[in-house]
Amino acid sequence: MRHLRHDRNEVDVRRSDKSGRAYYAGLMACGSVWTCPVCAPKIQAVRADEVRAAIDAWQGTVVLLTQTVPHSRQDALQPLLDRFTEALRKFKAGSPYKRASKRLGIAGSIRALETTDGLNGWHPHAHTILFLNGHSVSRKSLHGELFKLWESAAARAGFEGQLSPDAFNVQDASKVRNYITKMGTEYRWNAEHELVKAHSKRGSSHSLTPFDMLRRYLEAPDDGRLLARFADYALAFHGRRQLVWSDGLKKLLLGTDGLTDEQIAESIGEADAVLARIPLADWSIIRKHNLQGHVLEVVNRYGASGLEHLLEAYRLPPPLTNTP
Repeated sequence: MRHLRHDRNEVDVRRSDKSGRAYYAGLMACGSVWTCPVCAPKIQAVRADEVRAAIDAWQGTVVLLTQTVPHSRQDALQPLLDRFTEALRKFKAGSPYKRASKRLGIAGSIRALETTDGLNGWHPHAHTILFLNGHSVSRKSLHGELFKLWESAAARAGFEGQLSPDAFNVQDASKVRNYITKMGTEYRWNAEHELVKAHSKRGSSHSLTPFDMLRRYLEAPDDGRLLARFADYALAFHGRRQLVWSDGLKKLLLGTDGLTDEQIAESIGEADAVLARIPLADWSIIRKHNLQGHVLEVVNRYGASGLEHLLEAYRLPPPLTNTP
């Protein structure tokens, strides 16, 4: 959000039809759903809509599955996450899962990866929406069959000891309701929001989401531990996929494979009204004086004329002084 995109020669200030707030368009976006407070909300909003559309289009039933593993304060995130994702892979690999899916009527899935940091250290876990065919299957049956596979997968991935049944939770996704706060804005979350916005929502008093760490750091900038933990998270999750749809499910239910995260980050708001356009020379002035936030406030209230009035003061050369 600092440099112009290669196909643009000016920066747009647009106003969101939904929120009424001004924002910049035409700038390069990193497209990081894991670490960017600018790109993540845009990407998450689109992904949540996709998940909701998939649930609405499905003719059968859906359940929400949560998978966790044992962890402690001594576990470094990177190796812990590597073992956890390996357990997730082993859980669905091979004939045992295929046979169980056939018996239980599992037609497809959407899996999301996340982590929190609490009293017992990093807590990587996965939320998965399972799409079930029409015949009725109790959550008890699902838990009974699939927990055994998860227990076996976790052991083969290097997690020692017997898993608690609480490490494998099955809920009715259509009834999951969590009152949480996302990026400082309170609203009601449904199953699709739990799936794609978990890393940026607010945690509990004993557990921090990654974006909680940034919020706490702003409140206590002397606490370098928070930035160190966030850096561990950023490195561990870099390059990983937040959402994994089972083969063919997205195309089946939505008719398309959709946009990449980067494409979403750059395309959001293309239909919103343009309040002002900023030439490259003026954008350089805005960046030089760190006026990005102030410019949005001015344009939102006073439009392009307000922006012009603001920039006039910065375009003027410094006054000459008489030296004795």
